[in-house]
Amino acid sequence: MVRRKEKIGLIEYVEKRHPHHNCNLTTKDRDLEEHIMKVAGTKGIMMTEMLHQKILNEDEIVSKISSFMDKKETHKVLYKMRDAKIANYLEEHIRIPGKNNPWVQYSWYLTLDEAIFEIYKKEKSILGDIHSTIEYHEMNEFYTCPGKCVKVTFDKAYSMGFQCPACEKPMIHADNSKSIKMLKEAESVQKNRCNDIIKRCDICKARASAEMKPSK
Repeated sequence: MVRRKEKIGLIEYVEKRHPHHNCNLTTKDRDLEEHIMKVAGTKGIMMTEMLHQKILNEDEIVSKISSFMDKKETHKVLYKMRDAKIANYLEEHIRIPGKNNPWVQYSWYLTLDEAIFEIYKKEKSILGDIHSTIEYHEMNEFYTCPGKCVKVTFDKAYSMGFQCPACEKPMIHADNSKSIKMLKEAESVQKNRCNDIIKRCDICKARASAEMKPSK
């Protein structure tokens, strides 16, 4: 939630606080569409397409979508979208002549760049996990029994007397090259996925570039 304090227009204020508001991302982006569907279903897609046209206050949204959902469900979908970084709202306090307390209006706008950056971070985390697993497999020797009941590191196999705890047969050295090859192929696919997301997201490009710069 953002409170507007400056005496400037709503759109100008959103652009000032959120320069990627008018980004080229839409619900047609495959990753965003999947993300929105997972968070808020087809009604979330519908609401996102509506907000992509312009910033709308809650009354306008409820009015436009009343034939598909009631006010309570509309609020529920909007807040799901906010939590998933798909949209956010601006809180405006509007003074009404003759009234002591201002009327609070909530205007909603899209933050699709933030949503796809969240997707990027998750995919980058998966890439990191794969890389760590590769390092683990390259740094260790593994042992297994003829029936391949279990596969353990040398230290674990040594502690068990090189005897399988399941079938009690002797454990022998296991060739780990196939596992490493498969993991590296998965790493390559995941790298391509992360790079593909960066190409479509200005905020991802900027933050990825910042991460790559050496610290002083």
